[in-house]
Amino acid sequence: MNKKLCGLLTALLVCANIFAASAEEHAHSWGAWTKVDGASQHTAACTDCGETKTVRCTSNTVTLGGDKQSVCAYCGANEYGAFERIEGAAATPLAENPSSQRGEFVAFGKAMPFEEADSSVLYAFTIGYELDGGVATFKNKSTVSLPIADLPEGFQLIRISTSSGDDSTSPKEEWVDIEYAYENGVLSFDTKNPALYIVKAEP
Repeated sequence: MNKKLCGLLTALLVCANIFAASAEEHAHSWGAWTKVDGASQHTAACTDCGETKTVRCTSNTVTLGGDKQSVCAYCGANEYGAFERIEGAAATPLAENPSSQRGEFVAFGKAMPFEEADSSVLYAFTIGYELDGGVATFKNKSTVSLPIADLPEGFQLIRISTSSGDDSTSPKEEWVDIEYAYENGVLSFDTKNPALYIVKAEP
């Protein structure tokens, strides 16, 4: 067999292997993310092929009763009991021609989530766009709608924000009052801020 023919056959084999590998690869469709015991991580399995992936949790925090409470925005992990996914949560862009959005909008919430630290927090939830277990940029200001039953009349909705300081200071925690509507068990408000939000009884 001459060298040219050998070279051609080798090239064909390489191409065949590349096409075979490409056929086996696919865009994973991850199932629910669950916390890894003893680690600040969560894991999920692909619903198509069963492959698993583990990534760091994305924690939102709030200081209550002198202690910092932490909640993962994409698996709901919390020291005092996991937040549950809020089914039916939606974010509808306000712009007529919104920017292309990557990821899936998700919300996790819990009633009386920090009762031992502060019983005035009636409900807390996180919102954000999740992509492969982590953060996808919130591209558009949107009306967020969350089916949350049994909230009392007249409450405060507060977004917990942190602003980064320099290396010598800790991030500053800011509590921002949010305007909202609450009708027929659906809480709605406008935002483009993935964050931890708390519902407090009016003082």
